[in-house]
Amino acid sequence: MKASARSRTRSTNAPKHPARTRVVLMGAAALLAAGAALAAWSMLPRETATAGATISTFEEIDREAIQAELNRQVQESMMTVAVSPVCTLEEGGTLSLCVMNDEENSMPQAFSLSQNGEVLFESGTIYPGEEITSCPAPDIQEGDALITVQGLNPTTEEPEGSPAAVEVAINKPSAAVG
Repeated sequence: MKASARSRTRSTNAPKHPARTRVVLMGAAALLAAGAALAAWSMLPRETATAGATISTFEEIDREAIQAELNRQVQESMMTVAVSPVCTLEEGGTLSLCVMNDEENSMPQAFSLSQNGEVLFESGTIYPGEEITSCPAPDIQEGDALITVQGLNPTTEEPEGSPAAVEVAINKPSAAVG
């Protein structure tokens, strides 16, 4: 009996599930191959740029021509912002102000009026050569406020470029001297 028990013990040293062992080894080999491929891919040279940047090349164009093109683009997108630094709070909640889109500008503008971080008024589109001289502002108080002017795309009238913010003083009308 002892001899047969020993032979059984020796035969149980073989794996109970040879198919499962084979699958595990194949999976490990696949992971190792994927890791090697990822390491090789990460070493490949790539062009890098800031997110949102446009990568382009200027072949056979001299430095002066590139600078002239950049200057032209800047000139097309420049805008003059004209805002009166003092606004007058009239009775009835109307604010007298001056926000003008210079006629030389190539794009329309819009502005917002805020005080203490709260937007109190947003204008519609102001085309080049137009001026806004008053707006409803029933919740505005005497003191400092912010007028933020935003350029708009001439075709879509969506915001374009960086806005310009101007701090203005809100005053009550001075008493008439008689």
